[in-house]
Amino acid sequence: MHVIDPTPAAKARIAAIFAGFTPSKIEAQTEHELVRPILAALGHTFEVQASLATSQGTKKPDYILYRDLAALSANKGAVLDEARLASGGLAVGEAKYWDRPLDVALAEPRGDFFDNRNPSCQIAFYYGEV
Repeated sequence: MHVIDPTPAAKARIAAIFAGFTPSKIEAQTEHELVRPILAALGHTFEVQASLATSQGTKKPDYILYRDLAALSANKGAVLDEARLASGGLAVGEAKYWDRPLDVALAEPRGDFFDNRNPSCQIAFYYGEV
């Protein structure tokens, strides 16, 4: 099993990432410049936008975190379900743009309904599915 690095060195890497981050209202920029580098600094193995089978059709959460690279490789390109995730998946992750309120729906909707809902509802939905 992969061990996450909670050392002072990891904390220093995260502090440097955060110090170099310029907040953005663009989710993809926040993910690229902040979220993914921090996940990597912590030692996480993750896949971006993996397909997840749900009761409301296939969804693509921002991240699926895995125990290790072997678990990620075994599931790469597959539509994930509860059984596949049980063999190495650790968590489903969602990221939002900087300053995105996490407890309300967007006032000016964009994209599909699922993406515009309260982000807390999104993660609760995924939690109930897997």
